[in-house]
Amino acid sequence: IAKKSGEKTLSAAKSPVDIHELGDELMNHPSKSLIVSGTNDVSIQVLVNGINFLLANLGGTLEFERSSLIKGGCDHSFSNLIKEMNEGKVDALIMHNVNPAYDYAEADKFVSGLKKTGLTVSLSSKNDETAKLANYVCPDNHYLESWNDAEPYNNLYSITQPTIHNIFDTRQAQESLMAWVGIEGDFRDFIKKHWEDNLFGKQSEYLLFTDFWNNSVQKGVFEVAAEVTECPVFDFEYFDREGTKFTKVKAGGDIELVLYESIAIGPGIMANNPWLQELPDPMSKAVWDNYVAVSPRFAKDKGWEQEDMVKVNGSIELPILIQPGQPYGTVSIALGYGRTDCGKVGDGIGKNVFSLGEIAPTGLRNNYNLSVTIEKTGETYPLATTQTHHDMKGREIVKETTIAEYAMNNSAGNENHKILMDKDDTMYPDYEFPGAHWGLAIDFNQCTGCNACVVGCQAENNIAVIGKEEVKNRRIMHWLRIDRYFSTETDEINSPVVSENPDVFHQPVMCQHCDNAPCENVCPVAATPHTKEGLNAMAYNRCIGTRYCMNNCPYRVRRFNWYRYLDNDKFDYNFNDEISKMVLNPDVVVRERGVVEKCSFCVQRIQEVKLVAKDENRAIHDGEIKPACVQACPTKALTFGDTNMKSSEVNKKFDDARAYGLLEELHTVPSVQYLTKVKNKEAAHKDHGHGHGHDHNHS
Repeated sequence: IAKKSGEKTLSAAKSPVDIHELGDELMNHPSKSLIVSGTNDVSIQVLVNGINFLLANLGGTLEFERSSLIKGGCDHSFSNLIKEMNEGKVDALIMHNVNPAYDYAEADKFVSGLKKTGLTVSLSSKNDETAKLANYVCPDNHYLESWNDAEPYNNLYSITQPTIHNIFDTRQAQESLMAWVGIEGDFRDFIKKHWEDNLFGKQSEYLLFTDFWNNSVQKGVFEVAAEVTECPVFDFEYFDREGTKFTKVKAGGDIELVLYESIAIGPGIMANNPWLQELPDPMSKAVWDNYVAVSPRFAKDKGWEQEDMVKVNGSIELPILIQPGQPYGTVSIALGYGRTDCGKVGDGIGKNVFSLGEIAPTGLRNNYNLSVTIEKTGETYPLATTQTHHDMKGREIVKETTIAEYAMNNSAGNENHKILMDKDDTMYPDYEFPGAHWGLAIDFNQCTGCNACVVGCQAENNIAVIGKEEVKNRRIMHWLRIDRYFSTETDEINSPVVSENPDVFHQPVMCQHCDNAPCENVCPVAATPHTKEGLNAMAYNRCIGTRYCMNNCPYRVRRFNWYRYLDNDKFDYNFNDEISKMVLNPDVVVRERGVVEKCSFCVQRIQEVKLVAKDENRAIHDGEIKPACVQACPTKALTFGDTNMKSSEVNKKFDDARAYGLLEELHTVPSVQYLTKVKNKEAAHKDHGHGHGHDHNHS
């Protein structure tokens, strides 16, 4: 980038791969790209800032007026604190919802320093590895039970309000601090006074503070116009010096370790949540464990196979997971596992690998290690994954095309849809849905595979958690799953080879609510009828568990209750526990053993909106009904509505030239339509032997 910009290039930098094409692409789109850093390493961050400067992103895609304040910790200060604790210089230490005895890379130093500190108080909302070491524990409210305020970005302020009652007899941490220093009142009054003294004067809309406060509480946010900030000028001498530091890394082995936070349990704070422990990783589809992810070629060269047990740095034993797309010579392990004091769900799940991260002499924490050793132990460890296939066997499951092809033909990649629809003959009489006909559209270009819809569906519909052993038995209960496929090097259907750097496709799959549903006519007790609004319904009290419907469903979206999961005693909370009963949705029945269940398009939400509209003597508005998956999706990839309403958004998507039904050649007439993925590439992927964007050779 520097060379193409006419600036001084790094004297010691050389990329191991050819990046000229990428450089041209970035240079051709000034102010429209963004380079990000995935590390705390200052040298790398300087390089990233320099590249963004050369690409004219500073002040464009990078706004200095709205800088993020979400991360405010200082590793250097914390490192100095631990040093002073071990020297006996700290008389008292108050800790608020932090857990360094677990998640600090040198936790042993913190623990030893804590023992040398005179008074230690933990203001924690839950028991954890650090709280159990404190002299006193003063239980904090849950954040949803507390008044608070925040400034996540410059000049953007928010207020959080508590629920009506606390579940337990706890006190908000801030109110404990106020009481200890002699400040009267509650924390709400403290926040209100702070806003009056510091924020009220930053606006001119309200003359009275009471009006300003009430409006802020009602909206939840208050935003101040951002001050224009002059873009910084970059010092390329400094750029070169820092780049030289980066390229002169310490000598090490041939394996680089990257530590990352699990998308489900983060750094471990959600480890005791069974929903999230059983949430499949978007890429590996593994649950209930962390593992050493490694590329297929690197694993082959090292003699590692799936589920081989290895020892990392001679101390931590974890299984191998073969992960296509992982860079050669790099392994990755998820943080957040290996908890010992978080609860019945999370204790003993996986291994704690925070100690494998590097701490620089300045105290800066880096979640990578440039030199680790990995040795096979000769043992194996079974992993639980929710998807065991990676290819589509030549079928058009996920259709895709390129932007160049789409520009010439808006049905590119989906040409056979019209052919199949023209052959849509049947001996059955057509059925007209006189009222509403509910449908769901899913846009592949907007779906990131984040799994928010999966958790949203589970919470809304009281879906049971079954545990690792049952997942291994292929009995996962999620009504909505996200299938993940990789592109392949060959067109072979029976033995495709996944690309070393594959394209990845995420496909949400739920009950397709077929208008010609193959599950309905095989049920011997009519437990799965079709409603007059196009829903494939379930009458749980009629179901006798023959599972004929499951055998006849080509989409594998029906789930069977092999056990009475509501009494699962493997977890802290089950559906009969006094606390977790509060989590249940009273509008959805909890299913018993021997019953088949599946996606209902959140029929309870449909009925609720229908009742409200009837009470208000009006029609249902387009978009008013949002199933849990639609509501949870952060990218608006899912659109729900009445396909009989010609002006509805879902109907427009159904009429899109990209729309198609999953396995529509089976003539199931699904009420879920997918929109062909349009890849931001001028030419077809080199893996596409058909030269067209179809998915014949994807896995």
